[in-house]
Amino acid sequence: MITSNKYSNYKIIWFNDKLISLRDNYVTSPIYVRIKPINRCTHKCFFCVYNGDYSGMHQDISKQDILDKNKLFEILNDFKEIGVKAVTYSGGGEPLLYPHITEIFKKTKDKNDNLILTINTNNKENS
Repeated sequence: MITSNKYSNYKIIWFNDKLISLRDNYVTSPIYVRIKPINRCTHKCFFCVYNGDYSGMHQDISKQDILDKNKLFEILNDFKEIGVKAVTYSGGGEPLLYPHITEIFKKTKDKNDNLILTINTNNKENS
């Protein structure tokens, strides 16, 4: 099945350099990157691994569970340099809880106008 959507399950067919790198067995930069800036959630889904009562996974949340804003800016600079085409912000929870998310979205687009930016959220008001 062929699609005209460059970011579908068949996205690699649109990027000849990626196909050549697979054939010739060398590494190129990713087309798409998923960033999880925070591992917190406002929901308490009983079955979710991020529910501390269910899994105990986040009972001792620490600063390491949040990406440093300056480190994220550095990563975004790298994306432009290496040619990343799309970024999705998601999380082990809700990325909109990240305290700098608006600034990060703006910086993401400022770094590369052609970069496709998406977000996976469970926030009904922003869905």
